Amino acid sequence: MNEPFQNNPGGSQDVPRSGAGVPPPPPPPIEIRTMESDLKSLQESGGAAITPKPIATAPPSVSAEKPEEVKLTIPGYTGPEEPLFSADLSVPAAQAAVSAKSNLLKIALVALGAIAVAGVVGVVSYLYIYPKLFPAAEPAVVEQPPVEKPAEPVIPPAPKVVHKSFLTIAADLTEEAKLSAVDLASLLGGLRQSAADKRAPGTFKEIVFTGSVGFIASSDLFSVLVPELNLKNSFGDDYTAAVYYDESGAWPVYILKLKTGVLVAEAQLAVSRLESSLNLKNLFVADPGAMSQEGFKNGKIGDRQTRYAAFSAKGAAVNYGWFGDYVIVGSSYPAFKEAARRTGF
Repeated sequence: MNEPFQNNPGGSQDVPRSGAGVPPPPPPPIEIRTMESDLKSLQESGGAAITPKPIATAPPSVSAEKPEEVKLTIPGYTGPEEPLFSADLSVPAAQAAVSAKSNLLKIALVALGAIAVAGVVGVVSYLYIYPKLFPAAEPAVVEQPPVEKPAEPVIPPAPKVVHKSFLTIAADLTEEAKLSAVDLASLLGGLRQSAADKRAPGTFKEIVFTGSVGFIASSDLFSVLVPELNLKNSFGDDYTAAVYYDESGAWPVYILKLKTGVLVAEAQLAVSRLESSLNLKNLFVADPGAMSQEGFKNGKIGDRQTRYAAFSAKGAAVNYGWFGDYVIVGSSYPAFKEAARRTGF
């Protein structure tokens, strides 16, 4: 009988031999069971339907018994035994502390921010808003009584010199010489202009020098003509100036009066400085030439002693002498003598 299967040396199953013409049997029917199918089968067999009931489960009981401690017997170790691993319960507490600090910091920062904002608002309100809403009241203006300035001391102007001729025998004529300034050029210019007109010999003409302030005082006149003389403290401001005419020309002459209370000796010393002056030519209308090498010598008019110095020009000589309270200075001997006569000497 022929065997349709043969053994497979590599396994336990028999496989059909190649070339067999018998087909394999059909597979058995496969049914899938479900809960619905089981319930239907149960009802068909006369069983009751199953009602699901909850099952109460009791929680596992935890033994309250303390686990038995294991005693270690180690030479030289007396205990106590400590667990090798313990739960670190401090971590949540530390985290809670850190969280609390963080919350406090946030609160503090918020509070500081609020204070800063409030401060800025307050400053802005105080500086800009408040003044506009409530402007400051302007202080009442109290009128102060006018302060009276102390009266400045009034410096009285220098009294003008009231000129009065010292001549007891009046001059043949009187002429004013008005000067633009009290200086040598103006003074000599006025003197020469007045003396330039031709007069008969023996004519005695009085000249009144005036300026912007009126009559020019004797101290101002002689400080220009002969700067070496200081006559202010010895002689009064008034004086008499004149020009005497003769065949040789015109010769100026000056008459001054001693101040009351001044010692004659002091005044004589002041006038004597005339002899050492280098400006004697200013007493002449024209250039008198060179002064004699003999210098000043003694002279005389009547019984009165005088001093004189001759110059090289004809008739030119400086003469001066004292006549009571008067001193006369002339540029020629005839002019000097005529002035003394007309003054009463």
